[in-house]
Amino acid sequence: MRNEEEIQSLIQNLTNGDRRAWAEFYKDFHGYFHGFLLKRASNLDIDNILTDFYIQLVEGNYKRLRKFTYGGERAFVAWLFKILNNQIMNESKKIPKNRKEPIQLDGLVNQDAILPSVEPEPLPEEEEILHGITLDVFYDSIVKLKNVKEREAIYYISQGYTNEEISQRMKASINTVLSWTSRAKKKLKIILEKSKGVQ
Repeated sequence: MRNEEEIQSLIQNLTNGDRRAWAEFYKDFHGYFHGFLLKRASNLDIDNILTDFYIQLVEGNYKRLRKFTYGGERAFVAWLFKILNNQIMNESKKIPKNRKEPIQLDGLVNQDAILPSVEPEPLPEEEEILHGITLDVFYDSIVKLKNVKEREAIYYISQGYTNEEISQRMKASINTVLSWTSRAKKKLKIILEKSKGVQ
């Protein structure tokens, strides 16, 4: 995972129009963008959202890209997803409101990646808790998790990483990753309940 200096170097090359940098950016990040949209906007025109997203990054002499000045790869990806989320909201305005769907917490976990011998404890009333929660509130809630490992693990899960990929990135066993995400989901549930209470 790139550190802050490496991300700023990448952004510098991107804003200079370096074709190799853009090829690297596309290879390393496009899959995440597409996966994010499949999870969050499967009922929308994903190709149109991605096109508008890339246009936003380059228009005005890369004005949007130049705004990211602090943080490593995780912060950069989170920032990019916020831009994507804005595009989702813009695209969703083109369809009837009754077709919009709430975020589903159980959809954050790639069930195929969970070991057969491990059955994570389900959270009660997940759909009711998350109904009406926006993505901004959801990601802000992740930031509020105090345990760094739990916060990092649930963030990766929310971005579509498999448990095996998270295990490799965090240099921990899959069972440890599952333990982190299970505890994080329980804590996240409480935070989201509080968020709904103050809305």
